[in-house]
Amino acid sequence: MKIGVIVDRRALRHWQVELGNRLRDAGHEVHTIRREAALAMAGVELAGMIESRVYTLGQNRAGSLVDSAETASGLEAAPSFAADLTIDTIGALRPADMTGPVLTPLFDGVAGEAAAVTPLLSRRSPELVVELRTEKKASIVVRGLAATPESGSLLRSFDRVCERICDLLVQGVARFAAGALDGALSEPAKVGAAPALASAVAFASRGVAQKIAMRLARPLIKDEHWRIAWRRTRGDAISQTLAWPPSDFTFLPDDGTRFYADPFVVWRDGLAYVFCEEYPYATGKGVISLFTIDEKGVASTPRVIIDRPYHLSYPFIFERDGETFMIPETSGNNTIELYRARSFPDDWEFVRVLVSDVNAGDATLIERDGRFWIFAALSDGERSTWDTLGIFHAPALEGPWQAHTQNPVLIDAGCARPAGRMFEFGGALIRPAQDCRTGYGVGLALCRIDRLDPDEFGQSVVRRFGPPPGTGEHGLHTLNDSGPYEVIDTKGWRRQF
Repeated sequence: MKIGVIVDRRALRHWQVELGNRLRDAGHEVHTIRREAALAMAGVELAGMIESRVYTLGQNRAGSLVDSAETASGLEAAPSFAADLTIDTIGALRPADMTGPVLTPLFDGVAGEAAAVTPLLSRRSPELVVELRTEKKASIVVRGLAATPESGSLLRSFDRVCERICDLLVQGVARFAAGALDGALSEPAKVGAAPALASAVAFASRGVAQKIAMRLARPLIKDEHWRIAWRRTRGDAISQTLAWPPSDFTFLPDDGTRFYADPFVVWRDGLAYVFCEEYPYATGKGVISLFTIDEKGVASTPRVIIDRPYHLSYPFIFERDGETFMIPETSGNNTIELYRARSFPDDWEFVRVLVSDVNAGDATLIERDGRFWIFAALSDGERSTWDTLGIFHAPALEGPWQAHTQNPVLIDAGCARPAGRMFEFGGALIRPAQDCRTGYGVGLALCRIDRLDPDEFGQSVVRRFGPPPGTGEHGLHTLNDSGPYEVIDTKGWRRQF
């Protein structure tokens, strides 16, 4: 397929170059067409000059400008070039200019890069949409929501949005080529308003001040301290009601030199066995630990049961054919690995690598419709794992495993990354997911799976939760239950004196 990619004559960015290269790698003939964008990004570029004095920013970031001398060769399309599809990355085309189908990225429903920056000034990621326009209709091909982990940096947040709009455009082209064009009628695209110069500079200045303040406070306070909590249920588990329970949670004590997170619970013989990540701050590497809770709610001291040369977390545990298995997160080894209990609960053996050469976080397994499915947060090692969901499937637990044809099946910081075991509710399959719209692990989204097969996936968010009321915590990360116990983990503050 012949594709024309419209970019700003004055400002070519690295994500646009990546887009062209990925489309060429997919077998398309790609020509870059330079036009003049309606609005410049001068305010953002000036903010970048301020931020670069404090933040470590590389030269080849997704949103950074490409040296024209490096890219002048072969970028201009010949006047006679007839594209099968045009991608207007800057919102330069008007309806009268269209000579064929056009894909346009929209940021909060608005075309043009400036529209991506405006919500970032309020520390909010814009809704990302790829719109397809033909002579007869306009439709939404794919949607997404980028995670912005470095929300205090305007340019790094802009980079994250650029990375994800590039991914969505690649998906949009694939769907166009496959004829999968069904979508809702969209409103006419609007050209974005330019971000105010003063607003961009003020944002960058605030970011610098906040970064300095955090550096000064770091000896006293460390964020991201996770704690595990549990409660005894009486028919009011979240998986049974999709609502916050009325009773309080009990927190697992820790000495402040480590955190415990990612709890999975198995109820057996009158004990709740809780498997979790233990992360000692001194080593900076996670291990899998275990503690028990008896019928009176008394917890034992956690003990390490699996330690590998690489980081371990999220010990997804399940039972099958009379045996107990675990799939811990092993993204640090670029694998998804299967373990078996030789002697439950302490003695575990490595069985095999299920999926290799993949950066997959929080792998969560389910058996459905005669197949095994693994849901995981995917990353290429550079992009965030907060906002991307991938799926792998196999006819048997041992494999062979293969990737879903649409991977990543979802780009959405509000409901992508897995957050616990799936469960049935009212005849529907519910998937807990992390809500990372305003930060990592700030809340949970309970998602109803509407479609799951090797070629398609769909889900709908039915509930969202923050941390338990009255706890003073500011994050909620994982949800699981078994027997009479429900376990979660929350994020708070750790003080160092």
